[in-house]
Amino acid sequence: MQKKVRLNEAGNEYIGHLESRLCAPGTIRSRLTTIKQFRDVAGDIYLHDITPYHVDQWRAKYGWGPSTMNTKLGNMKSFFRWARNRGYMPPDNDPLFGHTRSKVPVREKHRIPQEKWNDLLENVPHPLERILIACGLYLMARSSELINIRLKDVDLDAGEVLVYRFKTKRHDRLPICLELDAELRRWLTWYLSKCETTPESYLLPNRQKNHTLRDPRTGRLKRLDPEAPLNPYQPLSRPHRNVQHVLRTLGYTLEGEGGHTL
Repeated sequence: MQKKVRLNEAGNEYIGHLESRLCAPGTIRSRLTTIKQFRDVAGDIYLHDITPYHVDQWRAKYGWGPSTMNTKLGNMKSFFRWARNRGYMPPDNDPLFGHTRSKVPVREKHRIPQEKWNDLLENVPHPLERILIACGLYLMARSSELINIRLKDVDLDAGEVLVYRFKTKRHDRLPICLELDAELRRWLTWYLSKCETTPESYLLPNRQKNHTLRDPRTGRLKRLDPEAPLNPYQPLSRPHRNVQHVLRTLGYTLEGEGGHTL
């Protein structure tokens, strides 16, 4: 017998199902956001009442680009498959029928020539932004991986950094080149002079509130305040914004990029 469950209740149950399977937090957030967006269009209706019409309205409202749309369709496909398995939707009901993946056009990525790396670092105004840029350039790791490095993971004597890869769910030991070694020593000297740390402290710490300075003429946020206190027990939040801020200041035009540019 088919069970009558509304979209909101089913969405909460589905998220619990994903958490029990130990899905990555990013995956869970992505699917939860997609379900909420679908509910905002279709309303909190019973799952067995969902039709292709609701999918059409959902797509029309948001008008995502090909890559994002493919992700959203994949999220809803997984949710509907789960709902059919639970008996919340008829086994032959596929509201996504006819909605196929879009071809994503190849877009040339921004690249910073290696010969300009030194100039880039020398023109970064804040030490925290400088070490973020340096780690991105020389470790070639994702921003989400960089911000989770702790001081205990950095071994300058061995010339290695222990990095956790969320994609593969394993640790990698990445080499510290001479240039990064100099940047790390410079950063740690400044960092340790500003606050007390432990081996569990984050290499790239977050900042306390009121950490930005404003341009007195325009009122816009201008740069990080070098005197703003750090929070060594909280990782740097939204690192891509720091990268974008630095690169834009130096004349690079970015669209939808940040840490990946490095």
